[in-house]
Amino acid sequence: MPPKKKLATITILKLKKGKLTYTLTVQPPITLDAIKTQLAVAINSSGGLQSAEEEVVDEEIDAIEDDIVADADGEDEEDIPVPKSEYIEEEEEEEEEQGEQVMEEVSGETVEADDIRVAVPRNPASPYDNEWVELDDSNVEEVAFKDYYILAFATIPGEEFSIVEAAYEE
Repeated sequence: MPPKKKLATITILKLKKGKLTYTLTVQPPITLDAIKTQLAVAINSSGGLQSAEEEVVDEEIDAIEDDIVADADGEDEEDIPVPKSEYIEEEEEEEEEQGEQVMEEVSGETVEADDIRVAVPRNPASPYDNEWVELDDSNVEEVAFKDYYILAFATIPGEEFSIVEAAYEE
């Protein structure tokens, strides 16, 4: 009989802040420093965190896009203008410059691992109740982390932990 292969044991954790979700794979032993470090790397690698002002702007853009889609649904297909395919080099260069400016605006604030605070739900069965217990070195060992366990994180001192459940529209 061939020897059994030993599988690498990892735990998949979901760390959330508002509408943001980062999924991390953590190898045992799971420590608070390991979670914070991996989360900081994930945040910074994805362009950083948006400020509260940027989130408001994003919500306004989403509302405008929803209005545009709703308006377009009522239009007759014959009334839609057909775009002309004209390519001018100057316009292409301007579009590239605008694209670069947008990329600069999209990048958010970078985060240091020491600035991150992590919390576990008081009731793991219902994390969206937003009742949290902040983790520290003394209580992290008491938590039994399981795959897809939902944790909340905050990056500003004094900021409350709060997550939002994703709403899917059909």
